[in-house]
Amino acid sequence: MKTRQFALPDMVASPQDLLVLTLEVRSYAKWYAHEAIMQRVSKKRGALQPALSASARKIILDWNEISEISTRSLSVLIATLESYAKNTDTITITLAAPATNTIKLPLVAWCRQNISPGVFVSFQFNSTLLGGMVVRYGSRVFDWSFRRQILASSAQFPKVLRRV
Repeated sequence: MKTRQFALPDMVASPQDLLVLTLEVRSYAKWYAHEAIMQRVSKKRGALQPALSASARKIILDWNEISEISTRSLSVLIATLESYAKNTDTITITLAAPATNTIKLPLVAWCRQNISPGVFVSFQFNSTLLGGMVVRYGSRVFDWSFRRQILASSAQFPKVLRRV
């Protein structure tokens, strides 16, 4: 076994992303096992390889650098992904609009560099925030929304309106 550390790519940000990834790897492992048997028995090619997302391809290639791909190593990969899902903390970021990949990827990368390399980042949206974000981790809530700022300075609002 090689000594490279296994890590999820930033494209796999949330527990839901990991679940989809695990299902894809499971499908690939089933195909791989069937293909290996077909090669030993008849030298014919079996079914076509299942289509994989970019993140599933990356995970399998990264895993191949740690452990050569085999039926057994794919089983270990699936067990590793399932363990990862059970034992990883999640941060929830709520934005005023649905997050695009151009927003998600840098936020996930930042969280993984500054908080924990394996943290999940789940995204939600709530248009009543007006802007900014609300970050939840466990029972802690950090509210950097415009709505909170406006409500916090509601006493100043009439003064501002009189000057207009």
